[in-house]
Amino acid sequence: MRMRIAATVVCLALLASACGGGGGASATATATPAASSAPPKTADPSFDFGQRVTITADGFRPLWLVSIIHQPVVWMNDTDTPQTIVFDHLPVRSGVIPPGGTYTYTPDTVASITYHSGRRPTLEGKVQASWSSSDEAAANSGG
Repeated sequence: MRMRIAATVVCLALLASACGGGGGASATATATPAASSAPPKTADPSFDFGQRVTITADGFRPLWLVSIIHQPVVWMNDTDTPQTIVFDHLPVRSGVIPPGGTYTYTPDTVASITYHSGRRPTLEGKVQASWSSSDEAAANSGG
């Protein structure tokens, strides 16, 4: 019982000193955030907004690109072999894109454009061509 009373007195004394009990001066403690064990957030290489697709040895990056109509979309061949792009539902083929070379296509309408590699048809990608926010605002306002 005496040990319990002594422990209680020690705890109360520590608590009182931590609360700044006396003397008029006070200190403010700043808590240090605990280190996070979660991995850092990174961008998803499969999805992006913009006007550029990179052809890599592993496929297209991003796999799905959201772009703006009337703006050119550029595919850049970042491999050491010639590549071609074949659109699945449009009569569009890029022709040979040499290593380090580019192919440009400008969508003229809102569309989901699926395509694949002419060398490796299992490598597929998608461009979602949409209005820009200013185009959409003009269309909605009648102007």
